[in-house]
Amino acid sequence: MQPAPSAALAALLEQLPAGQRSEPDYVTAMYTRFIREPLDRAPAAAIPGVVAPDGLPPVMIVASEIDGLRPSAQAYAELLSAHGIEHEYIVEPGVRHGHLNQPDEPAALTTLDRFSRWLDAHS
Repeated sequence: MQPAPSAALAALLEQLPAGQRSEPDYVTAMYTRFIREPLDRAPAAAIPGVVAPDGLPPVMIVASEIDGLRPSAQAYAELLSAHGIEHEYIVEPGVRHGHLNQPDEPAALTTLDRFSRWLDAHS
């Protein structure tokens, strides 16, 4: 479910405290807590990338550069490509997971501006 990070991303993640890395086991546990049943019995639509995305509207994915979840965002973008779903995949440089929780920071403002421009172009 959670692809392993590239060597370059793994090196960036090593700089983070262990609890902030979103490693594959952590992600599996997160889904299990959210779904409240074993993942093999979870509704496929509850886990992005498990079901074919046919019929989805255009999708924008913004991943943080320093984020253990970035491999799953990239895998989802690749799945969308394989199914011909219009999408935009951006890796926000230099930021960690949760950067939008600091909306006054320049990186969050940059991402919010990206969302705004994307929504304007697709509405």
